[in-house]
Amino acid sequence: MMSASPYDVHVAFDDIYGAPAIASAPDEIAEAAERLLARCKKETLSELPPVEFEIVGADSTPWSFAVLGAPVLGSDVQRNLPLFNAIHTALAGALPQPKLVRIDTPETHEGFLDARREPYLKDLDARLRALEAAVAAHAADGHGGGRLARLEDAFGRHMDRYHGGDEDVLGAGVDAAAIAAVQVGQPIPLLLPLRMHGKVDCWQDGPEVVCAVRFIDPQGRKRVATSGAPLARSVDRVIRWATHEEVAPEALATLLLPLAQNCAGWDLSREICATAHGLCVTDGGLRALDGNDIIVGAARPAADARLVAAMALAQRCQRGDRRACAELIALAGDERELVERACGKLARAQREKASRR
Repeated sequence: MMSASPYDVHVAFDDIYGAPAIASAPDEIAEAAERLLARCKKETLSELPPVEFEIVGADSTPWSFAVLGAPVLGSDVQRNLPLFNAIHTALAGALPQPKLVRIDTPETHEGFLDARREPYLKDLDARLRALEAAVAAHAADGHGGGRLARLEDAFGRHMDRYHGGDEDVLGAGVDAAAIAAVQVGQPIPLLLPLRMHGKVDCWQDGPEVVCAVRFIDPQGRKRVATSGAPLARSVDRVIRWATHEEVAPEALATLLLPLAQNCAGWDLSREICATAHGLCVTDGGLRALDGNDIIVGAARPAADARLVAAMALAQRCQRGDRRACAELIALAGDERELVERACGKLARAQREKASRR
């Protein structure tokens, strides 16, 4: 709770028990943030599976990085198999969702940003027109005294300085719409290792969190790998963690957006790095990078959550879990090939493990 309850015996009789120590709101929010970030780290795979990268023809990344028609991992559940569904959902939730990834040169990356910047420029233009109309109406009755021209001149100087990289402008009250237009949305300051500083940019653009990672391809050319993911998925995760950790609603209201943005950006930047690395070390990726300024492809994890879930079910059955055995038999009735593959891979893995002892 954010304050002490007057019905607490230690509060009602504080002359006997002494005044209770009440945590301040900032302390409680910081403690809640630490617990929720720990949950985020716990649910993140320590090592991402290999990535399958399929080059696509039409480039929809100026609007969205969603793979049209791609199934959401974990969405296909089996009726009357609660144990299998729980294992499968947990595994699929930890795997990266399919998404588009674009590989640019620094020059073509700027062109991509310009395309994503257009809606923000239109919004800024609408705001400026409304402001201009309001000031013009005020000046029409003789009270303006030339303030409209001075206002436009001052705003122009602000924008010139901002484009020129003068960081002092950030504290000079530049309109939020202008910042969004320049930075293509809301910047997200990620908590990254020092070695990654200056190599990763992340921001929220509409409903998506977008990250760009700079790297050098095998030909020695500077490249920028960019992808995006829906923020809503991370919002749902943070709310679920907060419910599990019994975080106070007041603290969650403060933490929800920044935590969801950071968790989405952290996961996304790792996935982009894995995709870029895979392109740099595989023959197909090397051919795609050679001589192409822009590459857009669908990145999918080379892992089958259903197969792994079936293997986990078979392992539990081996250990005498009757419910797991019953579900494994039922699953085999619908998907015999899946169960046979799972049992075969489990047996091979157990033999390899025994041989290393």
